[in-house]
This record gives sequence, C-alpha cells and structure tokens, in this order.
Amino acid sequence: MKSLPTYINGHRTLLRRRGFTLIELLIASVLAAVLMGGVVLAAGALARDARESRSVDSESQFDAAANLIRRDLGNAQSVEFRSDGSMVLVGHGGLEPATGRSTGRLVRIAYRVVDAGRHPSRGGEGESRALLLVREQVPLDASAERTSWRELVLAGVIDLQLSPASDDAARSRSTDHAQTPVHHTPVPSRVRIRIQTNSGATERVIAVR
Repeated sequence: MKSLPTYINGHRTLLRRRGFTLIELLIASVLAAVLMGGVVLAAGALARDARESRSVDSESQFDAAANLIRRDLGNAQSVEFRSDGSMVLVGHGGLEPATGRSTGRLVRIAYRVVDAGRHPSRGGEGESRALLLVREQVPLDASAERTSWRELVLAGVIDLQLSPASDDAARSRSTDHAQTPVHHTPVPSRVRIRIQTNSGATERVIAVR
C-alpha cells in the first residue's frame, strides 16, 4: 500500500490508497470464467435448437412433398420413371391452380428438378444455383380450358430420385401391354422417394395402393 500525504484542518495526515488484493483478483477471475462458460453454453444450446428446428422443418417439407406425390400416383393410370430421377404420370389427378382442389380432369403430371438460375449466396459471398422441385400439370381432356401450370413443391433440392419399389408394375406391363401408353407402365403399389437437399438426403418408400 502506498501512503499519500494530505492535510485536514491544517494538520498533515497520511491516507492510504487501497488497491486490489490477490484474493480479490482471483475471485474476479473465477467469476469472469463462470460467466464466460455460461455464455458459451447458452450459445451452444441456441445453435443446437436452430439445427433441430431446421431438421424438423426439412422433414415436414419432405412429408408434404411425399403426400402430394402419393396423391397423384393414387389417381394415375400410368407412370414413367425416367433415368434422371424424374417422373411423368397420366391420370385423373388434376388440381385447380387457384385452390389446389381436385378437379378429376385427365392430366399429365411431371415431377422434376429445375434450375431457377443463380442468386447471391448467404453472407453475400459469391453466387449459388437455386434448384427447385416442381410439379407440372398439363390438361389432356377436351375441355375448352387447357391451361398448363407449374407449382413449387420443394426448394433447395440437389437431387431427386423417384423409382418403383415393387415389381408388380413390371408383371402388369407384360400382361396389359396393348392397353399401356407408349413409354409408360402401370402404377406400382410402392414407390421409393429420395430427395437430397442442402440439409441432407431423405429416403422413404410410400404405399400407393
């Protein structure tokens, strides 16, 4: 401790200026470490919650896409599974563009991944391509209104694979070849869906009928 001279009522007095002791410094260091640990734990918990939220959101989006594909397959008369993983089907599975309600119209429906072009990546560093899974519907009946339309099913899709998961379509094709549209086969009872997005790949086998 260092004594500082001062004067009170004309008398010289020594006042001691008190500094931090070693124990106080140690306590302050421990408190700072505890606070820092709490901040790190809180940040880790927030990051984990964000990852879990993205995973749940991605899973729900996949479920919505799978349900739409199952619905169209259930109304289809024939289907073509293409080598690029896309799918084209024909049947009475028409939807109203404005409301999404079933119309029962004869349509051709295609599920495929399209390139929406480049857009700025997150953080503003460079560009990345926007790949979208879309559903395309083209009316085939004799109605006066034959407007085709496209709707977004899932964004951020890197790869799409739609394929039969059962061999009943192949057996049906060999017996009903004369009634089957060119390049199309009857709808199988089970279909495998594999969609890879920026969050990872999800694969599921759905029962069509």
